[in-house]
Amino acid sequence: MNRFKYTIFLIFTICLNIYSQNYIKSLPENFLLVRLKTNENLIEYHIENGDINLANLEKLKIKELNNEIMSSFKKNWTLSPVYFFYSNYTEEIKKGNFKSVFYDKPNKKIDSFDTNILNKKPVIVYFGYPQGKIKFDALVINNFKLEQLEKPYPKYVRTFKGLGFLKRSTDRVVNIFNKKIKWYYDNK
Repeated sequence: MNRFKYTIFLIFTICLNIYSQNYIKSLPENFLLVRLKTNENLIEYHIENGDINLANLEKLKIKELNNEIMSSFKKNWTLSPVYFFYSNYTEEIKKGNFKSVFYDKPNKKIDSFDTNILNKKPVIVYFGYPQGKIKFDALVINNFKLEQLEKPYPKYVRTFKGLGFLKRSTDRVVNIFNKKIKWYYDNK
């Protein structure tokens, strides 16, 4: 009976390995989807407490951060088309509804060529905490269901945020991510 369980486990592991490998291998024919932050809860908290100035400062701060992220991906990502969406549309994205996805400006409509790309299953990334017990800031790499990729596949790029001179710029993090995926694609 143990041999049967081991055989089932081995088959499952091999299938998962092939699926994940194909997933990364298909990225150049697919697209990258970047989740941008909205900090809606924090902004709403400030508004509810009557602190409109803090709410407006938070809106400005998050807008500048998102512009920096979009700019970094446009400059440093070379392996596939890259699109963006705001975190408040995460559940729609998980269901395969890409109506909230945009190219470089939230009000820029996706044309028919781009719509064909969006029928595929993207790799989704975001800046935040990877899954696991230890929490650190990183660019986290996920499949189209927002499940973090597992080893041996690249699953995150650390930002070293809060570590002074070790902190990586957004450009640097995206550049490292591009190199990791390119290396994996070229060597597997």
